[in-house]
This record gives sequence, C-alpha cells and structure tokens, in this order.
Amino acid sequence: METRCPLCRRFVPNESQRWCTCGSAMDARCYDAHAPWCASDGDERWIGAQEL
Repeated sequence: METRCPLCRRFVPNESQRWCTCGSAMDARCYDAHAPWCASDGDERWIGAQEL
C-alpha cells in the first residue's frame, strides 16, 4: 500500500518504504535522517516525541 512519508509528505510506494521501530513508514532517505531523533530509540528522542 502506498503511504505518505511523515517527514517529507510525499507518497512512498510499498516497495520503497522503510519501517522504523516507532511505527512510522517513510522514504529511505528520510529514514536515515529520522534515526537520530526517533521517539523510540534515537539519541535525540525528545525531538521525535515533540514531532509526533
């Protein structure tokens, strides 16, 4: 299923989605940028908690 990336808001086809431990499906480039502030296990998780 195609979904929107929560970071860049563009549509991401199923085969291109990367799933994070916080439950977000996103584009591969956004996934790499999201890792440091992921609400589940990022070093800067307080930023991710405010973004959700």
